[in-house]
This record gives sequence, C-alpha cells and structure tokens, in this order.
Amino acid sequence: MNKKNLVVRKAVVGMAILAALQVLALGALVILLINDEDIAWLGGAQGALLVAALLVILNGILAVRETMMLWGSRERNEMLIDTVGQMEKLNLTLRAQRHDFLNHLQVLHGLMEMEEYAAADEYIGDIYSDIKRVSRMMRTAQPAVNALLQAKAGDCEQKGLQFELQVGTRLEHLAIEPWALCRVLGNLIDNAAEAVMLAQCKGTILVELSEDLKSYRISVHNNGPEIPASLREQIFKPGFSTKGDERGMGLAIVSHILEENGGSIALQSDGNGTTFSLRLPKA
Repeated sequence: MNKKNLVVRKAVVGMAILAALQVLALGALVILLINDEDIAWLGGAQGALLVAALLVILNGILAVRETMMLWGSRERNEMLIDTVGQMEKLNLTLRAQRHDFLNHLQVLHGLMEMEEYAAADEYIGDIYSDIKRVSRMMRTAQPAVNALLQAKAGDCEQKGLQFELQVGTRLEHLAIEPWALCRVLGNLIDNAAEAVMLAQCKGTILVELSEDLKSYRISVHNNGPEIPASLREQIFKPGFSTKGDERGMGLAIVSHILEENGGSIALQSDGNGTTFSLRLPKA
C-alpha cells in the first residue's frame, strides 16, 4: 500500500471511529434521560433533548454506514481502474504483435520467393514460441483475466523470471466479478515474483487454472524459499508482512475477496517452493 492509500484508509477509519463514539456518547445520554424520573415524555426541555439525542444517534449510525459503503466503493473502483489498465496494456501488446506478425509475413514471403526454404523454416521456428505464448494467454472467456495474465507474464519476463501457464478451464460461469478475480490473481502472482527475486534463485512461477463439477480451482506456485510454519497462520492477517512497513495487505485482500464470494484459499510450502491453492464456486 502506498502512502496516499494509507492516508485515505486512516481518514476513513477515523471518520467511522468518530461517528461510532458519537453514537455511544449520545446513547449514554439517552439512557440517563430515560432513567430520570422527572422526565416528561416529549415535553419540556428534557423531552426535546431526548428527541435531539435520538436524531443525532440516527445520524451517527447512518454516517458509519455511509463511511463503510464509501470505503467499499473506493476499493471496487480501484479494482476496476486496475483492470482497465491491464486491458489497455493487452490492447497495446496485441496491436504491437499484429504489426510484428505482418512484418514476419513479409519476411517469410521474401524468403519463399528467393527459395530460401531452410531459412524460412528456421524463421518460422523462431516466431512460433511468441505466437504460442500469446495464444495461451487468450484461452479463458474472461477478457480481464486474459489481460492480467498477459501483463503479469510480460512483467515476469522483464524481471528474468520464467512464467508458466496451464489453462484447463475457460472460466465461463464465474460467481465472482472478473475484476475481483484479477485482484486476487494479481496479488498472488506479485507475491510469488517477490519471493523468488528475494531468494535470488532462477525464479519460476506456475499458474494453473482448472475446474470440477462445482468449482474452479486456481493455483499459483513459485520455487522460492519455504515459508516457516510459524508464519503460515499469520500470513493472511491485515498488516502482517516480512517485507517492511506499509506492506502486508495483499494476502489479506485476497482472503477477504474469496471469503465474500464463497471461496477458499490454502497454503502449502516446503523445500520445493510455495503454492497458494484457490477454490471458487461456479455460478
């Protein structure tokens, strides 16, 4: 979480706490007024004070509710903005690759005209891996998920990490919003990349998408160091991190999103690496 988001979070939480304290204080006042034997219900100064206190309590309750709704709306908007950004990246990537493929076709046409068949065969072999990599990112029915996977694959390659993807489902009947699933996948892939980079090993990240009759299963594996058993129960708690200040919200967000959508997450870590396994119900 960056400093700007941290300030906003603190402000929203502060507003909610202030409104809650207002409700509690005025609630105590109402109790005192009701217990006053001399009170004339809805009459005189005490009655007016009681009505005013009740109205302020109602306002405080509504303020708490609106504050929490505002925070939820803000998080949802951030997810949508992030998803749109990923889609824009995918669009730019596809446009660039379309331009490259047109150039490739011109080169192949020239080689064939010159009857340089061996060179043409070698050239096709060089570009086949690029074509295969793009096609595997476009195999689900969710454009936002495809865009995210394409973007994360590119990020990993720029960092010198090997990104592998195995798609065994088209994710056609999601019970979770695609942008929320992108938030989950993005956090898990980013965490996996950080883990292998901190370990300074030849990093490999494997993302697997599959399904059974009732649910979708997603796993994100990295070959980084084992997570100590003492930390595994705390790793999904808000604010817990081994990476410094203003960190530790990613896995908490993942856990919260999955819980809201009837899903679950499991962690397995040993000397061969770490795997986060998700299960999401079908719609």
